[in-house]
Amino acid sequence: MVWSRRSSTWHPGNWRRTREYVMHRDRGLCRWPVADAECGEPAAEVDRRIPYSQGGTSDPDNAWSLCRAHHALKTGREATTARETRARREPPTHPSRRR
Repeated sequence: MVWSRRSSTWHPGNWRRTREYVMHRDRGLCRWPVADAECGEPAAEVDRRIPYSQGGTSDPDNAWSLCRAHHALKTGREATTARETRARREPPTHPSRRR
């Protein structure tokens, strides 16, 4: 498969091609770092290293193959960070109470 870098914006068709390319590039193995190596278990998911919500792209250079366990670990960490970030924000003030 030849990868075209014309568009790195997310949409389902583009991500499907990216997923196929990344799985092939990573030989279908989990790339999660473990000690000085990689997990090496069969990959089930392709995910962005830098999440789209944090400025990451759908470019294959920002994607890696992960086994289900490491994908769940990464997603859980991101969810925890998002919850903690929201909790640190001040609650919105009702318009009638603003000065």
